[in-house]
Amino acid sequence: MLVPHGAYVLAVDGGRMHLFRNRGLDREIRLEPLAERHLSNPATHVLSEPQPGRAFQSLGAARSAYEGNDAHQRREDAFCEQALDDAVAAAAEAPELVLIAPPHVMGVLRKHREHRHPSLSVREIVKDLAAFPADELTERLRALR
Repeated sequence: MLVPHGAYVLAVDGGRMHLFRNRGLDREIRLEPLAERHLSNPATHVLSEPQPGRAFQSLGAARSAYEGNDAHQRREDAFCEQALDDAVAAAAEAPELVLIAPPHVMGVLRKHREHRHPSLSVREIVKDLAAFPADELTERLRALR
């Protein structure tokens, strides 16, 4: 995979974020770590009410459940959105931003990018590679060519 010289690479999943800059050439990637963050995110049952509750109909004995509140997922999504905002701020003068994320997270990032950063030039890699350090991620990017 070609990563332009000077491009920023954001590898993110629901609980980890790594921001790198390519200090190598386009075809010889050399990632320099710039930032790393982890999210401490307890399970939903710890963060919110255990039961979503029930509603009674005005006529008859029918009942229905309220939609559950997935606080854990909302925190992961907010973490990913903040990671994108930080990467965009850091990569203001960079030729390109490369986003690496699993499918669900990439969907969250796309939606956030459309609203907050519509003119951003990005390249997307839909893979879960956020757990790898710089040297392992470099090898995996080279293998994607």
